Amino acid sequence: MSVVTRVGVSTLVLMLAIALGSALAYVGDQVLGTSSASVRPRPATTSVPTLPLTSRQFVLGYVRGLSAIIPRAQRFEAKLVSSTDVPPTLSAPRGRLFWVVAVSGDVNCDFCIIPPPQPLHSALFWFDARTGAVLASGQGPAYWPDGFDALPDRSLAPGSWTQIGSVLSVNAGVVEFQEVGSADRLRLRPDENTAYTWSAGVAGGNVVTMNELGPRWDTLVRVTFDPLTQADGTHRLETLITGWNTR
Repeated sequence: MSVVTRVGVSTLVLMLAIALGSALAYVGDQVLGTSSASVRPRPATTSVPTLPLTSRQFVLGYVRGLSAIIPRAQRFEAKLVSSTDVPPTLSAPRGRLFWVVAVSGDVNCDFCIIPPPQPLHSALFWFDARTGAVLASGQGPAYWPDGFDALPDRSLAPGSWTQIGSVLSVNAGVVEFQEVGSADRLRLRPDENTAYTWSAGVAGGNVVTMNELGPRWDTLVRVTFDPLTQADGTHRLETLITGWNTR
């Protein structure tokens, strides 16, 4: 009888513990909102959140609006670079991620006490990629800033493709493109980081939006795009160069 009683008491204690645990869990679900349906997996502590960045069109439009420093900007390009991409020979502000904008055209000195000894033809601007603030700038007599072309552009997708062909149409912001010698058609979708260039022989220039480039459509264009197909069947358009000197 004593053995049976001990077993019964143990079972009763176990049942009470289970019931009490269920009741506490229910209270926690209802009062604290910690039910399993509301729990979301948390990222690992080593993950780095993806923060929004200032766009290419913003920094290019900002520089083109500096008419007092750049009365005429014919060629201007922007690259997204990390501080680790910048060689020691190219002076850069401290930081981690920048938009670097290079300009060629008619340039004035922004902080000159006396006039420069020779005319200025190029400028370089450094933007904080996250805030869009101008961190540094400089002007020079060269027609294009030294060291800019060697910088990588981190705004491009890994393994970007480049093709030469014709723009068949532009509808609802989507470019329908056909490569030379191919019957296939691609649907390319530009965004606020797409770069636009026009060529005319050995000369050329840049614009900020695709609407500005529209009047310069030519027989051949060169496009660079992300090979990853989006859900709607389009590819992200990264660069568009129009003009007969596209090769």
